[in-house]
Amino acid sequence: MIAKDAITIIVNPNNPIDDLSMDQVRSVFSGKVNNWKELGGPPRPIVLVNREEGSGTRESFQKAVMEKEEISLDSLVQNTNGAIRQVVSNDPNAIGYLSLGLVNDQVKALKISGIEPDVANSESGKYALVRPFLFVLDGEPTVEVKAFLDFVLSPTAQKLLAKEGLVPVAKLSGD
Repeated sequence: MIAKDAITIIVNPNNPIDDLSMDQVRSVFSGKVNNWKELGGPPRPIVLVNREEGSGTRESFQKAVMEKEEISLDSLVQNTNGAIRQVVSNDPNAIGYLSLGLVNDQVKALKISGIEPDVANSESGKYALVRPFLFVLDGEPTVEVKAFLDFVLSPTAQKLLAKEGLVPVAKLSGD
């Protein structure tokens, strides 16, 4: 593992909802809940924004949130995290998910059961929607690959990964 990534549930900044339970997120993305009023918001239809089949973010979301439920087919499918952020930022009724490092002031990250999606909560295990970032090798690494892996796990590279919103797995110097 080279880092961890928090999958963050996002809404438009004008959406009054700040916090959902995992069951509520599952109900929304399965299509069982389709109006913000059912979640304490205004009486407006929920617009689901989802990643495409085969996306690592979608696969992780499916495992961590949906469990055995299927994601509703009534969703806007986007092929990048950035596209999801753009759609959600332009639609006050939209909800989506993306990597923590891509959250900016164009969208609002929701708490899950009162837990803020941030690096500290992801690192401590308080925030549940965390996935590993891995390199998978076929056999023993070559000298060059080993040097690259050593670099990725170095404090310098781990600081770069942290700057991008990922959770470092190696001890950072000065910590």
